Amino acid sequence: MKKTLLPTALLFLLLPAIAQAQDEEIQTLGGKANITGAYGAVSNKFSSINGDFANLVGGYGGILLNKTYLLGLGGYVTVNPVYENIAPLTRKKNELVYFGIMNEYTLRPSRLIHLSFSALAGAALWIAQEQTRETINNDYWNWGMTERAKGYVVVDPGVEVNINILKNLKIAGGVSYRGILGNDTHNASEFAAQVTVKAGKLY
Repeated sequence: MKKTLLPTALLFLLLPAIAQAQDEEIQTLGGKANITGAYGAVSNKFSSINGDFANLVGGYGGILLNKTYLLGLGGYVTVNPVYENIAPLTRKKNELVYFGIMNEYTLRPSRLIHLSFSALAGAALWIAQEQTRETINNDYWNWGMTERAKGYVVVDPGVEVNINILKNLKIAGGVSYRGILGNDTHNASEFAAQVTVKAGKLY
């Protein structure tokens, strides 16, 4: 259940913004920007960590400026355990969580099929728990101590092809690259294929 709390909490936090978004004008250093909408998204990433398959689920959302640029928050978490063998009778169960500021720029969003470019930048947490077993042939692993979570900086840019299903709903598929900056001893930096559902006032 803990694995789904992050994306669910993010979407609930952003629901008021989606419901109350108006055409409000904002003064910026680069000129004027209009809030033209807001939307949230749920995404599933298929990737690998340390050479093993990793499935990450998450989401993001925020306000939409000038019908093309989204500024908000997002986050992802592994939903399948990634194991690291330490010795024949010892292994580590690893989990990756990351979150941060989300930017997304959409080209010609009113077209049936269109492109979007995104980038999430923020913090990543690597959580490891040691497990042991009595014999090599024993499939039962004893739970051990959870190590102190290690923090990293993460940058996750991506590109997607979007298809408008309804005026307030679209699906998208694409690729992204999860870059873990720092001492990435777990080989967590990797490409991912992703599928995303976006809903709200999209343009």
